[in-house]
Order: sequence, then C-alpha cells, then structure tokens
Amino acid sequence: MRSGINLPTISGLMIPQAEKIAELYLQSKDWNECRKEAIEKNIMQIDKTASSKRYVSYVISLLRRLSEEEIMILAGDSQEDRKAMMWLSFCRAYPLIGEFASTVIHQKFISHEFSLTPNDWSEFLAGKAQENEGIDEIGKATRTKVKTVVFTNLRQAELLSSSNELKEARLSEDAMKAIKKDLAFFPSFTTGDVK
Repeated sequence: MRSGINLPTISGLMIPQAEKIAELYLQSKDWNECRKEAIEKNIMQIDKTASSKRYVSYVISLLRRLSEEEIMILAGDSQEDRKAMMWLSFCRAYPLIGEFASTVIHQKFISHEFSLTPNDWSEFLAGKAQENEGIDEIGKATRTKVKTVVFTNLRQAELLSSSNELKEARLSEDAMKAIKKDLAFFPSFTTGDVK
C-alpha cells in the first residue's frame, strides 16, 4: 500500500479454518510446518493452490499475533472465545483498526452508545488524517473495501448486529485473563484490570 499504512485486503476472520490451523501449529510449534500442512490438507477448502496459499498465509499472519496461551484458547471448545481471539488478532495485525476498536468502539460501548455506523469509521479516518498524512493517500476504493472488511469482521465476531448495534463481547474468564490489556479492542464494560 502506497500510504505505508497496513490495511487488510481479505475480508472475514475465517474462524473455522483458523481453529484448524491453530491445532496444526500446536502439534508442531513451527509456523512453516503448519503452513505447509495446512496447504497440503487444503484446510481453506479452495480448489486453486495459489488462492489456498494466500488465505493460509493470511490466517497465519493473524495467528502469529497471538500468544501461545491465546492460540490454545482459539483451539479450545468455546465458540465465543474463538471469535474473540480472531478479532483480537485482527486488531493487533492492523494497528489502525485496533485503534478504531479501542477508541471508537470501546468508548461508545462504555458510554452506552450502542449504534456503530460506517460513518463512525469515516469520521475516525478523517480525524486520524490530521495526525498521519499517509491516510490521505488511501484511495476511495480502498477506504470502502477496508470499511466493509471491518464491519464484516465485527459481525463474524458477533460484536455487531446486522442492524449495526454493538454487542457485548462474551469472553470466558480464561480468555479475559489471557487478553488483559487488549480488552479495550472489545465492546465490553470490563477494563484491562483483570486479576
């Protein structure tokens, strides 16, 4: 990306595939081996090898943002925790989106303003453009694509309803303890002060 700002180009958290890739990683503890095996087993369920490689690389790039404890939670039994781990990894992988989550989404939620619209993203970007001139270099089509990705992923993580209402993150105690300081990425009344 010419602006130098890291932005997602693939939509979706790919939660079922991420869970399988996490399980592969926990067996070998080697990302290269994990990548190779995920492609060989066609975990992405894509006919074209090039596309499969691209999507596996994308999921692994997200998973590498998680601690081993968080990867174990992702590979665990709780569907809510799996979704939360993938939203967490997405926010860590893309700092601009992480900042949107921790400033706009989290703050709206704790202020009991539960409506989140695409305009909130546009206003956030406009505000950030005053601090970072690279944001002005992001083209209109890219802005629209990223906005779509952010809202799609929020819905897949079940943090946003189809009517654009924020939903409180339902995290297990183990997930909250593992995430700690990054709880601000979630619509939650809980702060990062988890014991």
